[in-house]
Formats: sequence, structure tokens, C-alpha cells
Amino acid sequence: MNNKTFQQISKEEMLAKYEGKDKVVSSFEKKKEIEEQKNKFFYVHSKIPSLDKSIDGFESGEMVIIAGATGQGKTTFSQYLTNEFAQQHFKSLWFSYEVTPYQFFNKFQELPLFYLPNILAGKTLTWLEDRIIEAKVKYDIKIVFIDHLHYLLNLSYNNNITPEIDYIVRNLKLLCLKHNLILFLLCHLAKVRVDEELENSHLRNSAMIAGEADTVLMVRRDRERENTTWLKVTKSRRIGVMDKKIPLLYKGGAVFEEIEDLETDEIKSLELL
Repeated sequence: MNNKTFQQISKEEMLAKYEGKDKVVSSFEKKKEIEEQKNKFFYVHSKIPSLDKSIDGFESGEMVIIAGATGQGKTTFSQYLTNEFAQQHFKSLWFSYEVTPYQFFNKFQELPLFYLPNILAGKTLTWLEDRIIEAKVKYDIKIVFIDHLHYLLNLSYNNNITPEIDYIVRNLKLLCLKHNLILFLLCHLAKVRVDEELENSHLRNSAMIAGEADTVLMVRRDRERENTTWLKVTKSRRIGVMDKKIPLLYKGGAVFEEIEDLETDEIKSLELL
């Protein structure tokens, strides 16, 4: 028996007794494990009836992209979601790189409970994961917001930032699964004509952003109607909805309400929120 054959047999004998976490199991065993861990999975809802009806809320383990051009309402919409999630007793962790805490807090009419690093001392994936773990064990956070993707890049080292973006968004998605979180990642768009329909291809620098995401939401202010923003679902992996457009009315601080595209019962329920 040559050495190669002996090594192969030894490895087969070893793996025949392998009981590590990544061992191969049957579909029945895995389904049983999933059933036993059902209490670890959770859903949250936006309380925007047409959005919740379209995508069936947000599920743990998902990465959600909120995209739009500068000044189109990405952060304000995310702050609205933070407030709604807090009212549903789901705690959020914020990494807000774009504005000061003073400016960020002033956008809320009434400040909800959420968490954030005392100072943004880092932007690496390792630092982000450490703060996420800290917030989980200290405060039981389940939702993370990062505003925005391009602040996580090291722009000084590479003119071609696409591979770095691909690496970051893939690892952020893995963080969602590893820590059973919902992660909202805010992203900018490439230049888009004002009359052009927003699509996933408009996400700046990388197709991987939409590819790794479970849900992609695009926001754009209406040019003709004051305080109105269009929210468009361009991807929903779990439900399969695409190109659903929802008009939202911005009212005081960070409050959004649907103003069209509602059934009568949905309008009544919205008025009670």
C-alpha cells in the first residue's frame, strides 16, 4: 500500500467518526434542530401597511439595503423604523457615521430608546462585530443600522473599491446569520436622471450590494408634491416582490404615513397608529 492510499484511508476513518459542529447531517435532523430553535427567530414590521403586506416584515438573519441619492430621506426613513421597532420592544444599535450625535438626535420628534457607540472609534468589520456582540450581551439588541456603507471603506488604499465593497457586504451578511440579527445598511446611488426609475443596478460601485441583500428599498423625494417620498421595493428574496412603489407622506420629525395605494381597512388601521 503506497503512502497516498494510506493517508486517504486514515482520513476516511477519522471523518467517519467526526462529530464537529459542521458535520454532515440529514435533512430530518436539521429540520428538528430548526424546530427546536424557533424561538430564536423573530420578525419586526415597519407599520407601513403596504410595505408590510408586500415583504411580510423583516426577519432575523436578513440584511436590508436602504438606498437613495444624498438628501432623499434614507436616514430619516431609518430613524422612523428605529422608532417603530422600539415601540415593538425591539432594540436597535446605530452606527451613524454621516452626522454628529447632536444632529442625529435632533431629527427625532421624541427620542426612542436605541444604542450607539459612545464614540465611533473604528470602522473595521472586527470593530463593528465587537460592538454588536457587546450590545447584544449588555442590552439584547436585535437590529443594527449602519449609515452608510462607504464609510466602511479604506479609500486611500485602492482606486478600485468594488472588491472591498464586495468583501464588506458579504461579511455583513454573514454577521446577520451568525448573530441572528436584522441589519439595515444605508447606501448611496450612482448618478441617476430625475426621470429615471430607480433600479438595483444604480447602487454605487458594486452589484454585490443587491446580490447579498435579502431586501432592497429605494427612497426618492417627489419633485412635485411637498413632503412626499416614494419608497420602492426593488428586491425581496423571501417573498419575491419586485418594483412595488409606495408613496409616503413626511409629517413632522421622522414620521411617515402612507397617503395612497391603501385599501379602506388599511387606511383605518393606519389612522389608529
